[in-house]
Amino acid sequence: MKLYEVEITIRAVVQAESLEDAYDVAHSERRDIVSDYDMDCIDVNGELLEGQRLPAGWNEQCYPYGQGYGIPEKTIAQIWADEAGPPADAVWEEQE
Repeated sequence: MKLYEVEITIRAVVQAESLEDAYDVAHSERRDIVSDYDMDCIDVNGELLEGQRLPAGWNEQCYPYGQGYGIPEKTIAQIWADEAGPPADAVWEEQE
């Protein structure tokens, strides 16, 4: 499995006294807004490779969305480690 950064845009209408108040209303109503509306735009910004900057609020110890349903839960760091494979100087012992 690989990691991808996605950006989801939702457009809604709020009633407010000012621009600042509109932000506050949208923030306080965000759960309802997300559940009530279809996503206007979902962009996949590309694969996230080890060492790349993660989106705000994310770090290597976070669990990405899409796990479960038969996919083992792993942190971002664990997924990157799995993708990298064993180190080049790894010594393999033969099993009998």
